[in-house]
Amino acid sequence: MVGETKDAGFEIGVSQTIPFPIAQVWEFLVSDAGVALWLGKGARLATEKGTPYATEDGTAGEIRSYHPSRTGSG
Repeated sequence: MVGETKDAGFEIGVSQTIPFPIAQVWEFLVSDAGVALWLGKGARLATEKGTPYATEDGTAGEIRSYHPSRTGSG
């Protein structure tokens, strides 16, 4: 779902197809370097729904879902 939600503000979705094995991509995305690229410097990835996060620049959010190495859409 993309757009304004009933109770959590706005939600976005991003999709990109790249020519690398899913395991290699997932390992990078959840590494400190990968997380810094998409959540910002200083962020640490939590794996439990509802866990808050904050970055060094003051950006804050909450993990809404986490699906390890899930492939496909949806």
